[in-house]
Amino acid sequence: MAQAARGDGMSIGSELDSGARDILVRNLTVDDTPLGVRTKSDVGRGGLVERVAYGNVCLKSLW
Repeated sequence: MAQAARGDGMSIGSELDSGARDILVRNLTVDDTPLGVRTKSDVGRGGLVERVAYGNVCLKSLW
């Protein structure tokens, strides 16, 4: 189980020249943060994000 608090939550992406694939996120709790779960992108990078699965994710007190 992972927990994130007082930050940006859980992110995939941004610096993805070669992309990201076959990602499994499970048993995650994100609490007291402005962003829960996100995929970041940059038009100048061009990396593809594919086959992402989420399970048992709890988002609490997002602001």
